[in-house]
Amino acid sequence: MQNKALSAAERHLTAAQSKWARLEARRDKERMEMQTEIKELKEALDQRKQELATAVASKDSIIEEAEVEKRRLLDVVARADKHAQDIGNLVQEAERDRQLALRAARLAELENCRLREDLEQALTNCRLPHLGCGVSDPDRQRESQDKLDAQIHTLRETCDRLQLENARLKQAVATMSTQAQLEACAAVREAAGGESEDLLHQNSKKSMEEKNRVDEEEVERLRAERDKLLTISNRLQARLMRQQWCVHDHSQRPPPSLHVEVRQLEVDEDDRASPPLPVPRLRMGGEVMRGSGNSTSPSITGRRSAFDALRLLQDPPSPLSIVKAQVKRQRTLRKPQADSFRRSEMNTKK
Repeated sequence: MQNKALSAAERHLTAAQSKWARLEARRDKERMEMQTEIKELKEALDQRKQELATAVASKDSIIEEAEVEKRRLLDVVARADKHAQDIGNLVQEAERDRQLALRAARLAELENCRLREDLEQALTNCRLPHLGCGVSDPDRQRESQDKLDAQIHTLRETCDRLQLENARLKQAVATMSTQAQLEACAAVREAAGGESEDLLHQNSKKSMEEKNRVDEEEVERLRAERDKLLTISNRLQARLMRQQWCVHDHSQRPPPSLHVEVRQLEVDEDDRASPPLPVPRLRMGGEVMRGSGNSTSPSITGRRSAFDALRLLQDPPSPLSIVKAQVKRQRTLRKPQADSFRRSEMNTKK
């Protein structure tokens, strides 16, 4: 009987050792894969952080340049408005001067017409045979003729002076009209230049808005990739915790903070002779996370998940001590059965 028990124990030990070797090989393989994946994820995360920092810095510089350009354009627009207002005031003043000159010209023409009528009337009176109070002597006639000649000379001088003043006023009006037209054309050209500057400002503003939109889309994409990386890190953490639970001793209850439920591992045909090992099913945040690698992990934000995964990879439990403890516990459980069997045999012999 002792040989049978010893052979059975050896068979169980051999099965446990073979299963332990398979589990250790599987664990080493998964650990290498996870280490490689974590390294790639860390490199990708660092690259995304650098790209995000570059995008934010470029966005800040573009915003600063846009603010400087905006202030410059506002100053240009203010100066253009002031210049346009000055030109408008000059145009109004030129228009008032033109109206005054036209009025003076009309008054001069009226005065000229009146003087011409007076001259014609005087000439008509000179042709009459008798002037004055019926005096017909030659001296009186000569005196009257001299007076009329003096009046005619004065009237002609006045008429010439008024004609010169009229010509001068017309020339001044023409000059002011030409100057007003030139200033109006300059104002129109400057307004057209201001409109082109406004168009350039609008185009630059549109381009800056397009760049800001592209930068915001890049930031959103980087944020989504960061969330994906955190999700994968949480999934790796859960897988490592499952693996750690698989190789640990399950005699004690799990800590209540993890909310661990134990289920039996599905074994192959070759492993049915050995006792099954329990595999944990983690439940975090009210959601159950099973042992499948494709299952979605709970959303745990922060950097601690990746650090915990690295720590679990760097400090794995010793499988030899776990297997020895299991074999010792099985022997301890089978020893009372062997003692009772021996006592029953001794009783039958007696």
